[in-house]
Amino acid sequence: MGDTSYTVAVHSDETIKTMVGNCLQDLGGIEKLVPPGSRILLKPNMVVAKPNSTGATTNPLILDALIEHLIRTSPCEIIIGESSEVGDDTLQAYKITGVYDIAKKWKVTLLDFKKDHQVYVDVPKGKVLKKVLITETVTKVDYLINLPILKVHSQTTVTIGMKNLKGCIADQEKSRFHRLNLSQCIADLNTVIIPDLTIVDATLCSLEWELGGMPVRLNTVLAAKNVLAADIVAASMLGYAKRPAAENFRVFNAT
Repeated sequence: MGDTSYTVAVHSDETIKTMVGNCLQDLGGIEKLVPPGSRILLKPNMVVAKPNSTGATTNPLILDALIEHLIRTSPCEIIIGESSEVGDDTLQAYKITGVYDIAKKWKVTLLDFKKDHQVYVDVPKGKVLKKVLITETVTKVDYLINLPILKVHSQTTVTIGMKNLKGCIADQEKSRFHRLNLSQCIADLNTVIIPDLTIVDATLCSLEWELGGMPVRLNTVLAAKNVLAADIVAASMLGYAKRPAAENFRVFNAT
């Protein structure tokens, strides 16, 4: 990471609304983070049609709290977008998780990436991928907010922000990622889909596998403008990464 310093906001043991608000404030405040009039895409983890209580999907209250802040920036449009795992119904996932109700409450657009137009993009820095088929909406928005849930994964050890962007690709690409080198494909994907902000739901985390199970309540929300920084700090909470050196990271912890 060289001489670059990254800020990660971490807040625990407060209401979700308070934790989200405090994380945004630590990063400069929503008005500084998001330009006014932006077309904003929110990318939660709705990999499967299971409620957040299983530890599999992003807590809808995080989206609720975030959208309340985003409204202050007078956005052109707010879109919630996701593509559930191959064979699963994204709309059903939206409904079971409660995200459908959040979208209805705030009158924001709810998008199933499986039904969106797909476009190929070059991956010039890719080690495995040369091109990748992704949802066109990701290429058309002004601001991308990544909203993963912290949980373990049967193949990649953990799934957080970088892995969550896999939901932006076409179903046939998901299968191809698994046939190739899943971890390297995810790393390659993150060179072409770069979120502007990552907010990690670590309120309830699955310690069994990526589709939920053995949920453990950590009651924490993390946020960073750099997705890798967010992932490293989040993974360290589960013991899968060393806490980053102080010279590279500024970690704001609630006291």
